[in-house]
Amino acid sequence: MHKGWPEWSKKQVPTEVHSLMETISAYVDGGAALPVLWTSKPHTTWDNHFSGDEVMNWLGTNGYSATMTCRRDRLPSDIPRHFLHHEKTDPGSKPAKCARFSQPVIAVKVYEIDASDANDNKQYYTRVHVSMQSTSSTNFSTVNAMNENKKWIAKKDRGRAINQTKRVLGIEMNTARQLYLKTYGQIDTVDSMLRMFRIYNKSFKYWHSSKNHALAMAVVMFLPFIEQAFAVKRENKYYRTS
Repeated sequence: MHKGWPEWSKKQVPTEVHSLMETISAYVDGGAALPVLWTSKPHTTWDNHFSGDEVMNWLGTNGYSATMTCRRDRLPSDIPRHFLHHEKTDPGSKPAKCARFSQPVIAVKVYEIDASDANDNKQYYTRVHVSMQSTSSTNFSTVNAMNENKKWIAKKDRGRAINQTKRVLGIEMNTARQLYLKTYGQIDTVDSMLRMFRIYNKSFKYWHSSKNHALAMAVVMFLPFIEQAFAVKRENKYYRTS
């Protein structure tokens, strides 16, 4: 790396976050790219690979909102480590087999952004860190993403009612966990659908892998439109071709 480059560009994770968010910003209303996809900077959800103070503070300073799981070795530096859940779960631990939220910790800090306009208007961003002991130690880091964090019991169904094996479970839930699961969980759904389509091409050409992945992504994105196109209305009911 050239010594004149910014310090963040010398690290893989901040560089990837910077590159992606700058690309997204171009499609926000007022950006340089067309078409306009967002009227304001969108909320993004990340894996714990991207967690850490450096990334979270950069996102907040530049007006982004984000949610991500936080690695044990990248917990907020402003909070002493012993106040957060960070211990690994022992193999075969019986309490770890049931979901529980033991001694949840919610930390909130408001940061002031250095004003750059002539009027010296102060701007702020808020970081919220949620630490809890579920089936293992769990940490969620958010920036400009949460106004509150509540706990409740969520209903979850398992099995099928048709063969009388359906079970109804009560799962402890909080706002941070629900926000992460409802957004990042869609990635797991897409990954599963990509594997199910089984688009392969036997060849030694290196670009076939990325090309097939792009084709599968296109099918996943257009699947709802395909289903709608084949839906026909008959006798006030909708039938779908298989």
